[in-house]
Amino acid sequence: MNKEYLVFIDSGVGGISTLAVLLKQNKFNVLYFADNKYAPYGNLSRKQIQNRLKTIISRLKTNIKPFGFVFACNTATTSSISFIRKNFPGEIFIGTEPAVNLVFKLGYKKPLLIATPQTIKQIKSRKTLFCLSLESFAKNIESFMTNKTVYNSYKILKDILYIKRHVKGCDSLILGCTHYALIKPIIEKHIQIPMLDGNNGVAREISRKFGSKAKPNTNKASVQFIFSKDSAPLKEIYKKILNQILANQINLC
Repeated sequence: MNKEYLVFIDSGVGGISTLAVLLKQNKFNVLYFADNKYAPYGNLSRKQIQNRLKTIISRLKTNIKPFGFVFACNTATTSSISFIRKNFPGEIFIGTEPAVNLVFKLGYKKPLLIATPQTIKQIKSRKTLFCLSLESFAKNIESFMTNKTVYNSYKILKDILYIKRHVKGCDSLILGCTHYALIKPIIEKHIQIPMLDGNNGVAREISRKFGSKAKPNTNKASVQFIFSKDSAPLKEIYKKILNQILANQINLC
């Protein structure tokens, strides 16, 4: 591959929510690596995630020309980005973290952070920050986005209603996983409080760091999807999901 790529890494579809926000600001040659063989990251140990990311980056560097890496995953970022930066000092890594600082900066007093178990473990405790660890939500969203059966829709709705019971008394909801941000419009239909995620901040940071690598004079981005577990149909499904998000067409059906 002669092109230089901005590499997105996530365990599955979640990072597409970050990618979609970026593409509304800037166009890049993007290589999206979905580590579906080891999904979801949120239920792995910190050491397992670190070792896995180290392996992925080492292999990608031998096959492509990356000008930067984006961890489009809160769990990968909070558990591993410091470790990865030490192991690859010549590369630039941009992470995705829950919008905890932003929510307090905006004046909210009692936010609820929902995230994977591994992400919750890495979050610094605050007196007025409430945390809800969700073991299956990211996995259920992955299933729903790639196969919209009635059963998968039911599992998503069940998860949302579970969150709704815990959000009482809170003034905002932090979506601490890029998978959650994928279905933000659906969550908003059932939980009517302000919701924040880190995707806009990540997109701005990417544009700041790599703006010179953006594709000029074009309305189209070059996006390639590759997977750790061979699944040819997923490529077209991921492309469709990206286009649906860009067109605001994600529905619970």
